[in-house]
Amino acid sequence: MAKRTYGQFCGIARALELVGERWGMLVVRDLLGEPKRFSELHRGLKSIPTNILTTRLREMEQSGVIERTRSEQSPSVVVYRLTPYGRELEDVLLRLGRWGARSLPVPEDGHGYVDPAIRALRGSFKSDRAGDWTCLISLEFGTFEILINVQDGAVEIREGFSVHSDLTIDVRGSLIPVLSKQVSLDSALDARRIDYCGNRAELERFLYVFAMEHPI
Repeated sequence: MAKRTYGQFCGIARALELVGERWGMLVVRDLLGEPKRFSELHRGLKSIPTNILTTRLREMEQSGVIERTRSEQSPSVVVYRLTPYGRELEDVLLRLGRWGARSLPVPEDGHGYVDPAIRALRGSFKSDRAGDWTCLISLEFGTFEILINVQDGAVEIREGFSVHSDLTIDVRGSLIPVLSKQVSLDSALDARRIDYCGNRAELERFLYVFAMEHPI
């Protein structure tokens, strides 16, 4: 069956034709990091039927958004990755994610997933606020840990922990209310919603650099 088009000479319409079908943007989202196997993509998207995932991958490969290649770790394994053309969607997706996050409900205490948390932090990072700030930050969420390396206006965020962190933040619930200033830092500390090990000035700088817009 031929793929549907909007029949309009418009860049937005064309972009939606390339990645706007259901699950398309989420496939791109999950490939913003490391290349992934089909099984890894399917596991990350959870409820997507395998035939739909196969179709989306084929369509986006034909459109030059993604490509198949061999895993560097296991050359016999086929993985998917974004092409340079597809990689240009990163800034668009991060901005879209920040916009959508404003209407997300606050997750229940003790619940969360590492990939969405990493995406949210990456999307909220502001390089102009970071400036020449250098800091290694460990976030402990109870069920997972995230390591943030800020250096010279750039950031690297991944799952992990370091005993050499400049700042360690123990998050007991959600960090969103503090990052969006719905809850003040002092109130969060007094209520034991968060705790930290390190310099208070570094903690305040972290909240400033990764500040989120107030939810609607």
